[in-house]
Amino acid sequence: MNLKIVFRDHSKWFDNYKILINSISFFYKKTFKKKWSKEISEHIKLPEKEIEFYVKKKILFLYDYRKNKFNYKASVFFLPIFFLYNIFYILKIFLLRKKNRFTEKKFYHLIIENISNQDELNRYGKLAKFYKKKGILVRSLNKNKLNLINCNFIYKKKHKSYQLDFQDFKFFLIMLFKNFIYSIKYKTNFFYFFLVLIEDFLFFKNFFKEYQSPFMISHQHYFSNNIKNFFLKKTGGKSCLIQKNINAHNETGFFYHTDILFTYGKKVGVNKTFNSIINKKIPMGSFFMEYYNHSKKNNSKLKFDIVCFGCNQVFPGGRYDKTPHHKYDYIDHLMWLKKISYIYPNLKVGFKHHPNNKNSFEYNFFKDTKVKMIDQKLNSYNIGINTKVICSFQSTMIIEMISLGKIAFFLDPNKRNNQFLGDLGHSDNLRIKNFKKFKKEIHSIFFKKNYKKIDGTDYCLRSDEFSQKLFKILNKY
Repeated sequence: MNLKIVFRDHSKWFDNYKILINSISFFYKKTFKKKWSKEISEHIKLPEKEIEFYVKKKILFLYDYRKNKFNYKASVFFLPIFFLYNIFYILKIFLLRKKNRFTEKKFYHLIIENISNQDELNRYGKLAKFYKKKGILVRSLNKNKLNLINCNFIYKKKHKSYQLDFQDFKFFLIMLFKNFIYSIKYKTNFFYFFLVLIEDFLFFKNFFKEYQSPFMISHQHYFSNNIKNFFLKKTGGKSCLIQKNINAHNETGFFYHTDILFTYGKKVGVNKTFNSIINKKIPMGSFFMEYYNHSKKNNSKLKFDIVCFGCNQVFPGGRYDKTPHHKYDYIDHLMWLKKISYIYPNLKVGFKHHPNNKNSFEYNFFKDTKVKMIDQKLNSYNIGINTKVICSFQSTMIIEMISLGKIAFFLDPNKRNNQFLGDLGHSDNLRIKNFKKFKKEIHSIFFKKNYKKIDGTDYCLRSDEFSQKLFKILNKY
């Protein structure tokens, strides 16, 4: 991809992402916007602004900050592969196109999307009880058997049953030639962006011809899709996102697109300046804590004095090891935990990962130490409730736990973890930047008994009635 990003200081995280996005905007303007987006817009009747938003987000997702280069999918060297795949795609969607143009539209009060397994679906169990029988449609990402009260289920294969005619076929062949010319001219793989754009366009255009709802909701706020929302809005529906974690300053933290975003609290939202389109933000608490903590009985007998909760892919060499200081700061916070366990040997100290963790870095780091590795399959909220002090490098559980009146804070060596904590408003009282401060806080909590708890309501509202509040809000619109 013919786009070079130059950073003056690789450690200035947020400033560099602004440089990156400005560079992407400039690149789009001098390449895609000249002819490509207009030609596509005129044929498929998708506004150019929607094409621009979509492609910019895709470009950002292809960028590797650590290596300072773009994914191979954008590379002009892979043109032969994508050219052949483009031909295969055109033939496939026409062979599998829908013959009958009449489609009976089905109405639902709510569509829940992007569900991949039963555990994800169970989180909506409390909300589903408020709806009438079969009043909810669940769009599954696979053929897994799912079950939830008042729900119907749909799994739609991509590339299949699209409504296409000869003019579409002609257009795709013309773009096959033009994408090749543009790719050579601008040294960028236009085939990739054309394929993902057209596939989402055809899929969601077809989907909303068959299904209609006033609301479509997802619990993965970083996977918003403006093309999906374009067709949803044409049917009179509104898109809703539930905030899953503290907004990050990386490829997942920009280009959100939704009508309503349900956030943790006033100080933990999603910044609209991150090239996002968010019409309304409503602080609600934690959708996940409602299910895993308030809707499940705590049967855990494990009790700890201090537990540090881990995070996915932040270990040295992991996906989010992107700055020169990241691995050192991450190891430092683990070292603090190890040191505190030796300074206060009577305190029971533990470390717990997410259930879906696949790395063994922390297991090896704490091997033969006083820090106990907790079974990652156990309910983290149960462990948190049974722990005196909760800490983490970045886990959202910190703000969730302080909303319950627990003692919790981030271990942030040198206060440089702005990739994950930079969008956390007024967070100085939540971030411990050196071991001296950490030791002082632990001493105050366990031996002086004079630690002042943080008021957590601005960071995360109480979450025991999240679904009930959500149902009431949706019924107001």
